[in-house]
Amino acid sequence: MPAVSNFIILECNNQACRFRFPARKSEAQMRWCPKCHGSLSIKENFVENPLLEVDKKGTLRIDVILDNIRSAYNVGSILRTSDGLNIHHLYLCGITPTPENPKVGKTGLGAELSTPWTYSPNSVDLIKSLDSSELKIIGLERTNNSIPLDQVSNLEHDHVLLIIGNELAGIDPFLRRECHQLIHIPMFGHKKSFNVTIAFGIAVYHLQLISKN
Repeated sequence: MPAVSNFIILECNNQACRFRFPARKSEAQMRWCPKCHGSLSIKENFVENPLLEVDKKGTLRIDVILDNIRSAYNVGSILRTSDGLNIHHLYLCGITPTPENPKVGKTGLGAELSTPWTYSPNSVDLIKSLDSSELKIIGLERTNNSIPLDQVSNLEHDHVLLIIGNELAGIDPFLRRECHQLIHIPMFGHKKSFNVTIAFGIAVYHLQLISKN
């Protein structure tokens, strides 16, 4: 994340506290530490980075179905990640909150304006309405038949529909049967899955990388 010039670093002068945090320059007159109420000093000014060249976009088109995602914060985070990974379209289905929900905007930070999305109350009706003849439909879910993500090296398609299911129940059984391939992210700790936003980012990033090879 590039630094921007409208921020400063404030630090508490109380040696027993020394709370240090970023603040907007408009808050430069803030005098009291929010933790111990000691006095504050400006310690750093952020310097604006030069504009970075945007990475070249891959040729892979990825559309995503978010089916019955419960958390508005997860949806907002996925929207922001979708912008960074050049998702072509997000289909929000069932109970999945839409950007009209202010909690989505809190983590999306405006990404709902740059990533096309539509809402459908029924994901089965939606997938039946799509032309799947040119699509490779991939479900992100661990099953007995799913393939570890690191073994996915050739998509053989330039248009992918990725399905992300409910955080607890997983992908709707009808949608799972429609998938040409199920993939999962190998886990190395005690938990069996990542948070849906983390899993989404890992999976899409990998798919974009292999599409450029």
